[in-house]
Amino acid sequence: MNKKKVIIVVIIIVALLLAAGLAFFLLLGKKGGSSKTKLFSDSDYPCEYKVTKSGVELTLDGSKTPDLKWEYEMKRDGIFEITTKSEENKGKVTYNIKVLRGGSTDITFKRKDEFAGYNYDAASVTLTLFALMKDDENYEIVVSEEASVESEMVTKVAGDTDSPFLIVNSSSGNSYIVFPEGSSDWLVNDPSEKIGYSIGYSSDGKETFSFFDYDAVSQMDYMATNSDAVNITAYEAVITMTSEKRGRTEYIKVKVSEKGGIQLSLTEAPKDK
Repeated sequence: MNKKKVIIVVIIIVALLLAAGLAFFLLLGKKGGSSKTKLFSDSDYPCEYKVTKSGVELTLDGSKTPDLKWEYEMKRDGIFEITTKSEENKGKVTYNIKVLRGGSTDITFKRKDEFAGYNYDAASVTLTLFALMKDDENYEIVVSEEASVESEMVTKVAGDTDSPFLIVNSSSGNSYIVFPEGSSDWLVNDPSEKIGYSIGYSSDGKETFSFFDYDAVSQMDYMATNSDAVNITAYEAVITMTSEKRGRTEYIKVKVSEKGGIQLSLTEAPKDK
């Protein structure tokens, strides 16, 4: 085969490949499909959506809290219609979102929980959707990039007593203890003497304990700035929550970061106890 024939064959092959690719995308367009967009892949509550001809297909993953159920609320009604495509299974559910009229709204999907009268959102996923009219007077859905996820990992403690509490670690970086029935005679003790705490109240009036590293707070006060100026050695300590009335002691691990951030978790008594 001479050089001219080789070139012709190559051109024909390239043309066929381009034609096949064009046919594939045309077929995809007729079906109204698109690739899936993944959101919050590194979080405890990832999700993904796909824009289809009829709207948006959204899948939420709540397998981190399989005992809870997804609920949703729209900031403005009458713009979109939400139906369940598949029933929730082990925390995962798929919704179909269809346009009713033009406009935009926030849609928030939540996994709600309750403990001893304290209500909280274990997860909250918010999407902003726009319904835009096209030239053919049909609507196109656009999902804003300004999506957000917030979550609270909660450990329920002393639920068999009249003064239970929750250890809360939020995705925003805040960690604290909530006493739905009040702290009663629970006393905090830190053998390391590095960690302090302050008493406050949640938005619904529940008593809270927030913890801090003394050195980190001193640095912030001295520099009169924010946590970016803090530079301490990261460490872990175990504090106790003791109720003499109930003859009970709970052990809380406090993980302190280089910037003074606090993360709490329930742990076992140290081996030397």
